[in-house]
Amino acid sequence: MLTYQDIQNASRQLTIKLAQRACTLKKVAHAFINHYRDAFQFEALTLNENNCFASLEITTHRQEGNALIPCALGSLHLDDTHSLCFVLKTIFNETHSIDMPVRLQLDGEYVSIALINSQMPFIIPLEPIEGKFSDVVSAVQTHLMTIMPPT
Repeated sequence: MLTYQDIQNASRQLTIKLAQRACTLKKVAHAFINHYRDAFQFEALTLNENNCFASLEITTHRQEGNALIPCALGSLHLDDTHSLCFVLKTIFNETHSIDMPVRLQLDGEYVSIALINSQMPFIIPLEPIEGKFSDVVSAVQTHLMTIMPPT
């Protein structure tokens, strides 16, 4: 027979699992953003005299209606599908910035990273593997270059 205590325990276990999922996805998002930021280091130092990337800044935001609210990854919460969603804002200078919505979902030992402009999500392992974010970063950079207005 199912008791009230059984229901409370199941609810508590679900809350713990969701908190663990959120923590895992935040760690992956943090590693992805660091890899993305590092990919610009060389380019930011070697651009032409226009200094297009002179003030490169990468920030995270959450969407509230039509507004983007700056936030730290740690303050994000899972959505109704248990995904971690945020907007990656790449600010090149005072007049050029590009927003890229990102959705991370946990599926066992893998994380799915969906970008607004890609047909299929990128599937990456949770375990540390050298260059595991390379394809995702490359897709974001390609997208940026296709929509970046001319200087």
